[in-house]
Amino acid sequence: MENSFIRIGNFDDIKNRHVLTHWQDNVEVIKIDEGDMNCMVNSEKFTIRKGNICIINKKQLHRISCADENGCTFKNLFIDPSFFTANKKIYDKYIDPILNNDNVSQIIVNSNTSLNKEINKLIDEIYYLEKEKPLCYELSVIAYIHLMFKEIYCYIKTKKIANKKSSSDIVLFMKMTSFIYENFSEKISLDDIASVANISRSKCSNIFKKYADNSPIEFLNLYRLEVSIEKLINNDQQISEMALECGFGQQSYYNKLFLREYKITPSEYRRKYSK
Repeated sequence: MENSFIRIGNFDDIKNRHVLTHWQDNVEVIKIDEGDMNCMVNSEKFTIRKGNICIINKKQLHRISCADENGCTFKNLFIDPSFFTANKKIYDKYIDPILNNDNVSQIIVNSNTSLNKEINKLIDEIYYLEKEKPLCYELSVIAYIHLMFKEIYCYIKTKKIANKKSSSDIVLFMKMTSFIYENFSEKISLDDIASVANISRSKCSNIFKKYADNSPIEFLNLYRLEVSIEKLINNDQQISEMALECGFGQQSYYNKLFLREYKITPSEYRRKYSK
């Protein structure tokens, strides 16, 4: 079931049990229901265990993957900053110190803490409201989100948060990946990607290895494959035409990469998952 605020995730439903490094304007709250999840925020890698909660602040580079063969089921709550109060005094006092705090890139909430209990309860309430959709349920959801941020604010105030040095490499990575997102259908070389950030090929490769665990060209092709997935399941376009639109010069090369990544051919994937 697709919800406006909460999505139920299972790595069996996610392409190849991983998500490419990305960032977003929303705050993301991940609650692990079953299994374990590997997560990277900026360059920090960690594992989120069953019952734990991970809160990822807005505009933070992050990626997730399944930690083992047993799979992982989780809930995602995406919080748009526009949901918060328009009262500037209250926003500046309680919300801004979280959303725009460079030292709060992510918070891991262990299962045996009172914060975990409170956030779990609020996530369950939000999920129930979206499932039942009573009158004006959206207002109740936004109220619960405010209560959640109240708990997060109190947690931050009572904990000593270590200062984190922001890296200029993160900005460069965002520039280069944005270029890939906007131009993936064109012929792109390593030189093209590096030139966007005005850096050498070797530095470009090192940055991608650090934040994406892929080479720049590998990242480009993985993104092209992700775009092709949407085309495969949402229209009946010829696969050869679709491969060209996604930036693959030849269908044979596209088929080879697709089979290697998803262990199934594009035509088989379309027959299996087409809507």
